[in-house]
Amino acid sequence: MIRGRKIVYKVRQLIKSSNALGIPILLTEQYKKGIGKTLPELLQGIDSPQVFQKEHFSACLEKNFIPTVQS
Repeated sequence: MIRGRKIVYKVRQLIKSSNALGIPILLTEQYKKGIGKTLPELLQGIDSPQVFQKEHFSACLEKNFIPTVQS
């Protein structure tokens, strides 16, 4: 298994665990023009994925990120 596929497999395990435990999932995407969007196979496992576009290194600096985490 190539390294990238192994990472995707592990992230999918985390998504399944979060869903089973009722833990909400928030996604951040950094520079999607250059790096790309979140992989579709990861989005498939997330009910109503909420994606925050990052322009800063810290997602905490993005508009509405902190209020969303606090709610």
